[in-house]
Amino acid sequence: MKKKIYAAAILTVISASALFFYFHDRSAAFKVYDEFGIVRHHFPYMKWDAFSYMFHAEVSEILDYKSFRTKGGDIVTLCGASALRAAAAKEFLKNNVHGKPVVVSACGAAEDYSGIIKSVVFYDGGSKCLNKELYDAGFIDVQINNEYLDADKWFNAKTD
Repeated sequence: MKKKIYAAAILTVISASALFFYFHDRSAAFKVYDEFGIVRHHFPYMKWDAFSYMFHAEVSEILDYKSFRTKGGDIVTLCGASALRAAAAKEFLKNNVHGKPVVVSACGAAEDYSGIIKSVVFYDGGSKCLNKELYDAGFIDVQINNEYLDADKWFNAKTD
């Protein structure tokens, strides 16, 4: 009788563990979203405490490979980005963010800008970082020598 109880307990623990690992990071129940809909632990290269200015926007116009205008009239440019394949990067922006909502994380305070907001941008419901996606696709290079991004984690980041 004790062997059956022991076997049932082990089977229950193994089943529960298997279910946990299967559903872990697949269900919204396990994710902690911030007020902008971003699961921050999916972006380990971000130094979240450095961003004091974040906002929702809708992209109304693609200006170049790293810049766009929002529906509210703001001009947003990707922080530290330089072109490797500018035409491909601009096409990527058109296909992925034009006419869509984004979350803009400004690199610096609002008063630091003269009409152009340097930023890290999130799209697709806050699940993707535009700067990182463009970099990973080989469209841009990124200079990481500031307080907003962690270079070690940027270059070794593993995302979902």
